[in-house]
Amino acid sequence: MRYLLYLSLLFLTSCAGGADFNPFIENESPAQAADERVFRDCSDCPDMIIVAAGSFMMGSDAGQVNEKPAHNVEITKSIAVGIHEVTFAQWDQCVAAEFCEGGGDMINERPAHDEDWGRDNHPVMNVSWDDIQKYLTWLNIKTGKPYRLLSEAEWEYVARAGSADEYSTGASISHEQANYGKDECCGGLVRGTDQWEYTAPVGSFAANAFGLYDLQGNVWEWVADCYRDNYDAEPDIVCSSGRHAVRGGAWYSAPISLRSAFRINNPSDTRFNDLGFRVARDIDN
Repeated sequence: MRYLLYLSLLFLTSCAGGADFNPFIENESPAQAADERVFRDCSDCPDMIIVAAGSFMMGSDAGQVNEKPAHNVEITKSIAVGIHEVTFAQWDQCVAAEFCEGGGDMINERPAHDEDWGRDNHPVMNVSWDDIQKYLTWLNIKTGKPYRLLSEAEWEYVARAGSADEYSTGASISHEQANYGKDECCGGLVRGTDQWEYTAPVGSFAANAFGLYDLQGNVWEWVADCYRDNYDAEPDIVCSSGRHAVRGGAWYSAPISLRSAFRINNPSDTRFNDLGFRVARDIDN
């Protein structure tokens, strides 16, 4: 009910022409870090970092069929990207505001079930692409900023972080660098720095060259795009398939799934204990 009320009020205030008035925006006091690119729009908001525009080679001609053809992509504008995957603590703020659901006893009963693996600063999981839209709406109303999911091209750009190798870490990846599973799929594996059989607290491993954590492993990350079978296919603007791409691999994944070009997909209503997300937003002009 509150979700519908907020949307109604937002519509009315925008129609009234009060571009500078939004009763739901909190006083902004971004937690500026030593890096001036880092900010937070509110106390409950994800930490963000500004990633500069650039170009990269997306996909892999040596990879899976759905990664082909490799092609140059230009990211024309700087974007703000969540430094970490969205956590249970952040999701639970949306639940408290009665925008999001959470806390079900079964995976399919309600979203954001933690499976008793840890909550707080663990990445939220068991959330569908559809569930995430409510979180984004709440965040947009709360801050007055245009939060969204990364596009698939943006995701691969920030995951590669300037690397043309299989992984942002180079030609290979290890359990010193990410939380993932057995070499032969599937199942969690505790080894070295990777002390978690299931999800790890966000930021447990080193950041990539763009200052972002856990783009490889921990949980798969939903992206905005409707899935297409390869890069020759025309984009499905209306998403008639109802399927969206997910990227990055998860706590149970074999190393191949953590490759920067690797991609799979799920129906938009899928919830599972390996599915999470991170946010992005456009930069103010």
